[in-house]
Amino acid sequence: MRQFSTQSRVAAVLAGGAALVAASFLPGQPTESAHSGEEPANTPLPVQVVIAQQVTSFDQTRYYTGALVARRSADVSFERAARVVEMLVDEGDAVTAGQELAKLDVRRLETQQQMLQAQFDAATAQLKELIAGPRIETIAAAKAQVGELDAQLELSRLTHQRTEKLQARSSTSVQSVDNSRLSMAAASARLIQAQQRLNELETGTRPEQIAAQQAMVNQLSAQLADLELDRSDSILTAPFAGRISMRHIDEGTVTAPGQPVVSITESTAIEARIGLPASSIRRLSKDDSVTLQVEDQQFRASFTRVNPAVDLQTRTQIAVFDLSKEDSLKVAAGQTVRISLSEKNAATGYWLPTSALAPAQRGLWSACVVVCTEGTDRIETRPVEVLHTEGERVLVKGTIRNGDRVVAGGVQRIVPGQKVTVAE
Repeated sequence: MRQFSTQSRVAAVLAGGAALVAASFLPGQPTESAHSGEEPANTPLPVQVVIAQQVTSFDQTRYYTGALVARRSADVSFERAARVVEMLVDEGDAVTAGQELAKLDVRRLETQQQMLQAQFDAATAQLKELIAGPRIETIAAAKAQVGELDAQLELSRLTHQRTEKLQARSSTSVQSVDNSRLSMAAASARLIQAQQRLNELETGTRPEQIAAQQAMVNQLSAQLADLELDRSDSILTAPFAGRISMRHIDEGTVTAPGQPVVSITESTAIEARIGLPASSIRRLSKDDSVTLQVEDQQFRASFTRVNPAVDLQTRTQIAVFDLSKEDSLKVAAGQTVRISLSEKNAATGYWLPTSALAPAQRGLWSACVVVCTEGTDRIETRPVEVLHTEGERVLVKGTIRNGDRVVAGGVQRIVPGQKVTVAE
C-alpha cells in the first residue's frame, strides 16, 4: 500500500512535468516515440543530468499534535463552614499569589475569641501568683502567730508546773492538775500547726501546682491560636498567580468545608503535552530546545519530562515541553499545539528529482542514465524502487550505481539507445 501510494504521487508529478515538456517543444524539433519503432535520430538530444551519489540514511520530518495545559490549576475552597459575605474576584480576572478572593462571616469567631481571651488572662494571673509565692506580709503574720502560740505554750507549761507542786502539798485537786496538763498539750499542738504553716509559706508554692496551672494556660493559648487560624481561613487567598477560570458561588452562600469557591489556572507557566512514539522520545534529552506551532505562531520550548506510561490506544507516551514565561502569556491553556521532529532513517539509495522517473512495469519506476558507448553518449534505462518521497525529490534504490549520470527531466521524450549530449 505504501509503494502504491508513493507511485501515485510520483505519477502525478511526472504527468505535470510531461505536460510542461511537451508544451516546450518547438515545431520541427526532433523527437522520438517509445512506441513508434523508429530508429533514434542521429542528432544528439541535449539533456540535463544529475550525478547519482549514494546515501546510507535520510532525515524524515514527522508532525505530532498535542495540547497546551497550565502547569498548575486548583479549585480553591474554605476549610470551615460559614456564610460568604464578600466575593472579590470574577471569571477572567488576573490574580497574584496571596491575593484575597473571598471572605466569610467571622462574628461568631470574634465572640468565642473574647471568651477564651478572658479565661486565658485569668489563668495567666493565677500562674503568676503561684510562681511569685506568698506575700511578705502573709509570712510576717504567720511568724507573729507562731510567736504568740509559743508564749501561750510557755505560760501553760509554767502553770502546769505550779499546779503539780500544789498538788504535791495537797493544796489543789487532781482535776486542776489534769486541766493544766491538757491546756499545755493543746497549746503545744497549736504551736506545731502554726509552725508548719509558716514553713509552707516560707518554702513557697509546690512545683506540681505551678505545672498544673501552666498546663491550663497552654491549653487556653492553643485554643486561641486555633481560633485565630479559623479567622485567617475566613479570608480565601490565591495559592499562586494566574487567572480565575470559574466562579462557583456568590455572596450569601453557606459553604461546606472543601466546597469549591473559585477555580484558578496558572497563566505564567504553560506547558505542551504531546504524544510521541517511544523511538522519538529516546532521541530527546532533558532541556532540548524544540519549535512548537500554535495556530500561526511559533514558540521555542524545552523538553522537561515524559510520562512513563504508554497509551494503549495510540501507543505513545506523553512528552512535556515547557514554554518561557513570556511566551506563556501569549497563549491559552487548551489550545492545540503541533511539533515537527526530524528522524534519521537507515536506507541505502540515491536522491533524484521526481522529474527523473517514469512509470515502469510491476509497480516499479525507471530512470534514464547517460552511458558512454564507443565515445558516444546514449540513453540506458534502469529500473528503480522508490523508498521515500520528499517534496520535489525521491529516494530510490535499484540498478543505479554511484556516479551515474541520471537524466534530470524530460524522460518522456527520450528512448533507450538514443544519442544525447549533456547540456551545460
